[in-house]
Amino acid sequence: MNTRRAALQRLAIFATAAPLLLTGCESVPDKPVKPAAPDLGAMLKDADARLAAKDFDGAIKAYQAVLAIDPKSWRAQLGIARAQIGKGAWTEAIAAAKRAHELNATGEGVAAVLGEAFFGGGVAALKGNNLTDAIGLFADYIRLQPSNARAYLNVARAFLGERRFAEALDSLVKGLGVAGGGERGEILSTLRDGARQAISSSSWRDAIAILREYVRHDRSNLDAWLDLGRSYWRGGERLNALDAFRRVLELDPRQQEALRFLRGG
Repeated sequence: MNTRRAALQRLAIFATAAPLLLTGCESVPDKPVKPAAPDLGAMLKDADARLAAKDFDGAIKAYQAVLAIDPKSWRAQLGIARAQIGKGAWTEAIAAAKRAHELNATGEGVAAVLGEAFFGGGVAALKGNNLTDAIGLFADYIRLQPSNARAYLNVARAFLGERRFAEALDSLVKGLGVAGGGERGEILSTLRDGARQAISSSSWRDAIAILREYVRHDRSNLDAWLDLGRSYWRGGERLNALDAFRRVLELDPRQQEALRFLRGG
């Protein structure tokens, strides 16, 4: 009887302890595994590949994914600017290029892309007759690239569109200072156009200033000397007008208008 009672007690103790023993044998749950950090280098490489393939929208999304992780990635901003240039979206291109410049002004390609965005935006504004915008964008470009004759020529055309003759002349003179052969011819042609516009507006002082610059570079252009003489005359500068008409007669002694002025108007 005592033996049976002892056996029952041992069985009860075992039944109580068994769950505790089993619990102790259970494995401790693993800690949550941290996800691997995004590989920004690989993400940029993928975005660059999309850009190279001219998948501009895909490239923009890929660069934006980089910026979502690293908002100060100047390379991603620069990539977006290049993609927007590819799309001809000049406002967006300029915004992204400016941001890249703010983040790293000396980064490879940053200044060049910002300049490209300014220039492209200026050309688009000029073609769309948005002259004030064109002037501002070319001025921004010239601050970056002060030796680009084409930029001076374009901003001068915008100034002429607004009848801002003195500023157009200043830009064209600066353009002549850095121009090569082909661009030089375009600048001189634009000077003549500007003089005609000033004459048609009866802006005699502006016409005189533009024509004086023009004949410095093309001294044998009889029509330009005639226009200069007329402008002097109408602007009340009679002695200078007569000097200009004498130059006309040196080029063509039979030019009747010049003879008439020299004989007393």
